[in-house]
Amino acid sequence: MDAAAYLEKADPTARYTADSRALLGALYLLAARKARQACRDIPETDRLLARAQAQTRYLGADHRSRGVMFGPTEISIARIEMALSHANFDDVARLAALAGLA
Repeated sequence: MDAAAYLEKADPTARYTADSRALLGALYLLAARKARQACRDIPETDRLLARAQAQTRYLGADHRSRGVMFGPTEISIARIEMALSHANFDDVARLAALAGLA
């Protein structure tokens, strides 16, 4: 079973703590980065990013759990890294502006 399939088994109705949501979101984000980097699978990357983004709605802000940072800033950074890795500089500028990093 690959990481994305394992994550899909997570029970969306379970009562998650902020720590567990941050870790789950970080795992989705890692899976999205790998889908983009290793497979160049853009639809899968977008789907996993959406799942990671969903966790930020519950957290509301960046959160640190067990040494792992996760939240809106991490998602923005990942999106910028992905755009940079494909030399999509227009998207880099747009994403940085949206994240308040430009």
